[in-house]
Amino acid sequence: MKFLVVEGASAAREAIAFALLPRGIKGLPVANRLAAWEALRADTAIQGAIVDVDDRAVEGVRLVEEIKADESTRGISVIVHTAQANKTFVVRMIETGAAGFLLGAFTPQTGPDRLDRALARLAGHDRQRRHIRVRPDPGEMVRVSFRLPSGNALLSGLVVDISLGGMAIELLNPPPDGAPGAGVRIPRLSISLTGGELSPAGTVVTSQGRTVAVRFEALGDEDRTALERYIYRRISA
Repeated sequence: MKFLVVEGASAAREAIAFALLPRGIKGLPVANRLAAWEALRADTAIQGAIVDVDDRAVEGVRLVEEIKADESTRGISVIVHTAQANKTFVVRMIETGAAGFLLGAFTPQTGPDRLDRALARLAGHDRQRRHIRVRPDPGEMVRVSFRLPSGNALLSGLVVDISLGGMAIELLNPPPDGAPGAGVRIPRLSISLTGGELSPAGTVVTSQGRTVAVRFEALGDEDRTALERYIYRRISA
């Protein structure tokens, strides 16, 4: 696997590329947006990028936006490297299509652990998917309940992962005839999250066994704000 390492400081480029090696990833260090595009055009096997968005000379934010807007590079998993842990900026990068975050300066003491956490978020990540998804803390037990249009039974489950675009659910009491299939619309999903409740509508994208993937319809302002806060807390943990 190959990852671009787009960092303004040569020490950071080298440190991150070196840290990627024992993790089975070849880091390709470049200094800025233009050099990154040269590398991307020269090597179509690049699967990911770690991009410094704080150094203006790197033009990292523009690079992330361009990668996600270009059909040929949209599938690349982008990890944003930043010290800006404020909600507004993080949400902006999530909306752009970032798959993970590497927060804070990369040092020999703390950098490798932070890198592992960022890479762990890519496991199972659909690289064409627009929104970053997070998993609830194991002790959190985020629950969801809903009724299908075809029946009155209340179905319930645990949220496996969630994003601004949708979620995966592990059903606790699937219907006798199996989990709802692709295309089934769910008028109301009651999601117990951070002491409150979200209630978006959604459509089943796919199901396998007890696991159901749902795409949200347009989120209301309150639901969206609550979900943004939750995602921000999880990626900042």
